[in-house]
Amino acid sequence: MKYTKGGTFTTQEMSMLETLQELEDVVHIAKTICLGENDAAYKNLDGAELYITHLRKKIKIALEHVPENIQEQEFL
Repeated sequence: MKYTKGGTFTTQEMSMLETLQELEDVVHIAKTICLGENDAAYKNLDGAELYITHLRKKIKIALEHVPENIQEQEFL
């Protein structure tokens, strides 16, 4: 984890990019249990993956403008 020192932590202590990675993992797992690529849920999960990629790019740009100490303090 980016801002935790091992041991136990809460989901609030995960950085935004770590949270997106967790979400992406959940979407990927859900896609593997869908009935196939023609399944409506699978198509919606494909869309979710695209949004996650888009958010990841925007977060990286935004974080360049937030001081490191604030990122750490707010678990960004």
